[in-house]
Amino acid sequence: MHRAMEESTDSTTIVIPEYSLAYDQSFGFFDDITNENWQRLYQNRARPARHYRVLDDPLQGIKFPAQWNFFNWDPYFVCPHKRKIGGLGGGPKWTCDAERLVRIARERPDASCLVYSIGSRGNYLWELGLVELWGGPLCEIHVFDFGDFQRNETENLNIHYHQWGLGSSYSTKYRKRAIARGQTFLSFQEIRRRLGHEDRTIDLFKIDCEGCEWHNYKDWVSENIRQIMIETHDLPSPNREKDTPFGILPAMKVTDFFDALKDNGFALFSKEVNSQRGFGRSVEWSFIKLRRDFFA
Repeated sequence: MHRAMEESTDSTTIVIPEYSLAYDQSFGFFDDITNENWQRLYQNRARPARHYRVLDDPLQGIKFPAQWNFFNWDPYFVCPHKRKIGGLGGGPKWTCDAERLVRIARERPDASCLVYSIGSRGNYLWELGLVELWGGPLCEIHVFDFGDFQRNETENLNIHYHQWGLGSSYSTKYRKRAIARGQTFLSFQEIRRRLGHEDRTIDLFKIDCEGCEWHNYKDWVSENIRQIMIETHDLPSPNREKDTPFGILPAMKVTDFFDALKDNGFALFSKEVNSQRGFGRSVEWSFIKLRRDFFA
């Protein structure tokens, strides 16, 4: 198989020009896609993407969350080897070619990769599926939930459980409600500091926290993350807080959330409605980080 990287005669690594565009614009993730194929199959799909049914007023005519989820934001990037890791149903996540992390980890000076998994409830299907895909422990996997969902069988698989919920650095009401519950909630930045990960790349970031995503997305959307697998819950209102089966959602424009993802270079490659509950209120989205000139 052709690769973007090769060893030169003096043992230094160089980028083969024919594969350099995909390699550079994906931060080294795709190393076997030619410039021609990248431009024809991927880049040209992103440019004309229209994400909202009604550009000037995306909430026009929307009465239910399922309507908004149906009419807005479809995948516009094609991951060559996306896979739902962990099996079927809830818990497993559509992930873009996670096998590439074997090569990526090997190329790093510390031979490492890093995975964050926010929200567990004892469901480790995705995390265990990754370990199986890699043929054994590879990335350092950190699982976070405010409940006691530690599992003994993960101890030797480089899977580390932390009984912390994901809080918010900017949503005062969310912080107060979390404190009132008597459980530990930390902002994304606090978690990174406690674990000594401030300067590390998060290769895979899974977040399924039953509505907390609307309260804390500003904390993580601009961080050094390469893939985001997220489930959104219900739909916030721009004019008022909203009481939902997933808790109280902040007053905000839903477009701010999705625009922040795109503005920070995240391209949508998978969308799956969670039809098990909520009548389309919940949707699984998967994004991959690309350099901003990809979208130019």
